[in-house]
Amino acid sequence: MKRPDTDTLNLSRWPSVDVNALDEKARQGYQQRAMAVEHYATGISIDDVEKKTNVDRRVLYRVIERAVRAHPDGRPWGFRALIPGSHTKAYERRKSSNSIGAGLAGAFSQLLEKHPKLEQLVRELIADRDVLLVQKGDHTCLTESAQRAQPLPSNGEEDQ
Repeated sequence: MKRPDTDTLNLSRWPSVDVNALDEKARQGYQQRAMAVEHYATGISIDDVEKKTNVDRRVLYRVIERAVRAHPDGRPWGFRALIPGSHTKAYERRKSSNSIGAGLAGAFSQLLEKHPKLEQLVRELIADRDVLLVQKGDHTCLTESAQRAQPLPSNGEEDQ
């Protein structure tokens, strides 16, 4: 990896992290990575950074690459990207969805990306509250709005 320019590694412009909000394990990993990035940004050789921080150069390059990406708030991810387990990119399904059942994470988003008119329709239905987004366990589902739903007849018979 080519060393990023000094403006990119101007750590004073990077958003900071409240390390006290992290659990002990995440805090230790974060602090180790932050120290490695800080040493690297001051121009210390990669070999010396590895020796001083015990952060492998591949990990260092990866976290720097993630840290300089743009966050949705418009600023770089900065130190937020150094938190172990943090995700700097939204999930994007690459595999086509040809089956049913397990292994379909991201299939609905993929469907909406392929069919913008369908996405617009779904968004309008949600905005008009004709359908609702409902959290069921670990999943978010679309369901018909209670305002539109018709009660089902009891025992499968029509109400009289």
